[in-house]
Amino acid sequence: MGTGPYTDPAVQAQECPKEALDGARNAARQDFFKVPDAKTPQKAFTTIVQGPQEPYMQFVDHLKQALERQIDNADAREILLLKLAVENSNTDCKKLLKSLPKQDPSLVEMVEACNQIGTIEHQYEAMAAAFEAAKGTFGSAAVCYGCDKPGRLKKDCLAWKKAKLKAPDLCPQCRKGRHFANQCRSKYDSEGRPIQGNRSQSAGRHCAPTQIPQPPMQTQPPQIPAAQVQPPRTPSGGQPQVFAQQLQGVPNWTWQPQSQ
Repeated sequence: MGTGPYTDPAVQAQECPKEALDGARNAARQDFFKVPDAKTPQKAFTTIVQGPQEPYMQFVDHLKQALERQIDNADAREILLLKLAVENSNTDCKKLLKSLPKQDPSLVEMVEACNQIGTIEHQYEAMAAAFEAAKGTFGSAAVCYGCDKPGRLKKDCLAWKKAKLKAPDLCPQCRKGRHFANQCRSKYDSEGRPIQGNRSQSAGRHCAPTQIPQPPMQTQPPQIPAAQVQPPRTPSGGQPQVFAQQLQGVPNWTWQPQSQ
């Protein structure tokens, strides 16, 4: 308060330069925020953290008030506010803030982003991010069966496809030709030793089927009609005439005369 002619505040405002009044106002404002609140104990700004259900805007207000009471430098307060607004936030807000496309977002942008937490859009985005992370983890843990390298599957492996198109080397089975082992048809290897697998395959592929003999068909002797068989004729002298003529249709069969 002024003394003498400067006791009246109106006279002080008229007589004092504008720069002096601005400095006094700023100093009074800074001292006002430094006055501790009697209802709540004063806490260090580094210990102020956001609760699990605390709104992000409320957490930022508490952090800003603590910085204004404990830090005199305005530039230092701004730097600390932006840093602690991310580091001391809860798990959901911290994940969201670190995933923002802008590398150094402003305080307003951070508040707007965290206000979306709990909405349906945010839940869908969180689920999509979780699925993408799980997909990336599976892809990095997968091992290619063609080249034995992680991060891809055999069907997508270019090295395996190139090796598949490469000309075959000496056959490891017969050691006589340049072909793959599954294409080898040799019965013997280069040292004359039989290859059991190929011998059985060759025998099964080239051998003739076994023929089972059929029993001979039984044929019955032809039946001679009774009309065609003529009895022997006896001459007048009483001696029977030898009937040596073979009957037609019956081989090796003759009629013998009967003794008297």
